[in-house]
Amino acid sequence: MIDFGNVLVFVSGLFICSVLISYSRTNSMNRVNFISACIIVGIFFYSRIMPFFDLKYRLFGVVLMVLILCAGLVGGVAGILLPKICLGVSLGFSFALLLSTVLVCLRGSIEGTDFMWYSLFFTLSTVCGVIIAQKFHLRSVAIRTALVIGLVLALTVDALIPRHGLLNLIFNILRMTVVDSNDLCVHSCGVEWLVGLWVLTASVMIALDAIKFTSFKELIARFSAPSRRNYTALATSEPADVTKPASDAPSFRQRTTRYSAVSQLNYFDQEAVPELLHPYSESIYLVVESVSRLHGFQMDSARNQAEHLLMMLYNETQPSDAMVSVPAQRIHAQMFANYRKWCHRMNIPSALLKDCSAVKSFEFLIEDMLTFLLVWGEAANLKHMPECLCFLLHKALLENVDMKNRTGWKVNDGSHQAPQVHAPIPGRYPGFYLDMVVTPLYEVVAKSLKSAHGMNYDDFNEFFWSPHCLRYELHQMSLHDMINSPAAPLHPANRALSTSDASAEKNASTLLATALQHAKKTYREKRSWLHPLFSMSRVFEWHVITFTILATYAFSNVLQWTFAYTLKTGSFVFLEITFFGLIWTALEVWTLFPDVYVSGPSKCGYLLRLTVGLIVLTYQCVYYHWSFVTDTDSALESITFFHDVQQSVLAQGGDVQMYWWWQYIWLSLLSCVFYFIESLLCWFPVTVDTLMTWDNNIVQAFLSVCYPLSQLYVGKSMNVRTIETLRYIVFWLTLLAFKLWFGYWYIVSPVAVPSLLLYDDYMNYEQGYAEFVKTAVILFFWWFPHFLVYLIDLSIWYSVWASVVGGFIAILDRQGAVRESPTFRSYFMRAPLALCHNILPQDSELR
Repeated sequence: MIDFGNVLVFVSGLFICSVLISYSRTNSMNRVNFISACIIVGIFFYSRIMPFFDLKYRLFGVVLMVLILCAGLVGGVAGILLPKICLGVSLGFSFALLLSTVLVCLRGSIEGTDFMWYSLFFTLSTVCGVIIAQKFHLRSVAIRTALVIGLVLALTVDALIPRHGLLNLIFNILRMTVVDSNDLCVHSCGVEWLVGLWVLTASVMIALDAIKFTSFKELIARFSAPSRRNYTALATSEPADVTKPASDAPSFRQRTTRYSAVSQLNYFDQEAVPELLHPYSESIYLVVESVSRLHGFQMDSARNQAEHLLMMLYNETQPSDAMVSVPAQRIHAQMFANYRKWCHRMNIPSALLKDCSAVKSFEFLIEDMLTFLLVWGEAANLKHMPECLCFLLHKALLENVDMKNRTGWKVNDGSHQAPQVHAPIPGRYPGFYLDMVVTPLYEVVAKSLKSAHGMNYDDFNEFFWSPHCLRYELHQMSLHDMINSPAAPLHPANRALSTSDASAEKNASTLLATALQHAKKTYREKRSWLHPLFSMSRVFEWHVITFTILATYAFSNVLQWTFAYTLKTGSFVFLEITFFGLIWTALEVWTLFPDVYVSGPSKCGYLLRLTVGLIVLTYQCVYYHWSFVTDTDSALESITFFHDVQQSVLAQGGDVQMYWWWQYIWLSLLSCVFYFIESLLCWFPVTVDTLMTWDNNIVQAFLSVCYPLSQLYVGKSMNVRTIETLRYIVFWLTLLAFKLWFGYWYIVSPVAVPSLLLYDDYMNYEQGYAEFVKTAVILFFWWFPHFLVYLIDLSIWYSVWASVVGGFIAILDRQGAVRESPTFRSYFMRAPLALCHNILPQDSELR
């Protein structure tokens, strides 16, 4: 009789092989790395953890399978996060496993002295695999994939053999178990043929990848074609001109060559400003000329922004203002609020003249505001990127401060003296800022926006959330070059920017437009059913945990469990919490790779969370399983640690099961500390904002590991009053309490007795593997619709609760026509009359 489990393993193995082959032929490297790492880690983890489970307890056999899948998932995610390192590890491990299996087949036994050599061989093979993978990446992928396919195919065929000789042999090698020739099934189990199948499959896959053919005709054509080894194809087109910039590279060239001969006016003539604007006009027109000359802003734009600021100051002026600088200070504080937050985020001092100088000068306020308005006026579509504007403003303000210091104002030391240098201030031609700063940036952004998978404004704006952006310059001519170079483009004589000067020959990699061209997305939404599951992860996890608690309580009432046993069974929810933590972390990585860029610290954070979560889940499963072991002759007696602890507890007159359960509880509580802290912090959002904005490297490093989204620039300070939060929590607590009551009595409890009857049929008849799977499938389809109803009914009760609470608040606030309870009751009394009046015919007597 063919075992159903063996057939399932056989079919699964063939499916995995076909998937690996198809992905390897389509160059889906991420999928190949994920599946290969899953298989390698799963096999190694299974060989190490299987002795700690007594498979007579079939339910815990299912727990073991889920634990192995989690280990494979962690390995697969590691293969995506660190592709080359995991490629080398899996390559060296699979190669060492193959050679070790061949050696054991030749010797026919595994001796105790072999363990040191096997360990050394696996270590050296893994290290060499990592080195080879760094140098020969594509060849390493092909060899690793071939070895894994051969291993899976050999184990698939081995699943149909009763004694599973190859699987046991591999497990004995990985567990370092001493096995003599009498207990090791090699010749009688056909292990030599299976190893030969492994080697043959791997060799064929490597050969096919080396030939790289897609059809038999192509293979024949490749071998029948004449030799072209020494043939060099003639150029079919002219060689590329290396002096011309690449088509996709931003261009830095002068485009503005015409200037208006007559100064056009908007609202006010500079020589005839209304009397009410005199307190501000003189300073504004003097400052705007120097700032626009320094940075190369367009003349028309400079006049527009000067009048813009003039009207802003006039509209802000109040009768109570004692000084002319008071309105300017108010506008200055509002205008640069985001810039100051950005500087705090970048951990740099503000470059505003007001902040750099100890002298409170009205002209400094005007110059800061005009600089921002001039940058904003010429930024075009870059206005859609707020932090990009902060960066452009910061660079412009730095030049303002540098120019003040060079001409004798000495802004940085707090003095405010007359200029010592009487030479004219150099400047750039009108339109320099538009040509050399805005246009190259806009070209990069516009080209990406036209691409179907390009970056949008928000993606480019995230580039300026990191201090990494401060290392780049806006253009190739700094203030030092402009002052010291005699060929500098002055205003308006020299209108062409000489890019051949030595002072302008800077590395293009230091320019902002070049760096922005190579920026990567940090988020791209994937169209899959897994994405809404990840988005609703907390809601789904809450439903699963509460459903488990309600089911435990229902079975406890039916079977009359003791309180201790009910608590012991219900503590299974700790396993679910750790399990879902692994799943959500893996889904978070899935949403990012391979389309977006993830920093090195974030990768380390993901790996740390996955590794620690897997270790905790493994110990939880082992301790929880041991707390239910009652047989004194269990297979676990062969484990020295389990046997010694059991004898020690029994000698002291204790309960062995409760001992292991308390080990499980303490470990679970320790691992769920952050889970509970995160839940409690939701009650106090002010505390969350404080943690997110805490200027402490240790706290921020901890948050970057546990909560990578905390490193974003936005969404950190969203304060909600505590009283509003408590009202919101009371609303949901009452709603969830009613949902749990309704779910227990009308969804969960009615299914408990039929489930016990189904399980009773399984216990009273043959308890084979097929019967266990059949019973499990029936119970799943019996409980799954009830679980779906339990998920959906929350939306129904929310609608009812929102309506009741909304009506109650409307009565308290006396909103609408119904403002008191007597009127509310009278409207109900009029409802039948209104119904008859609107529905019945006009000639009806009842109308």
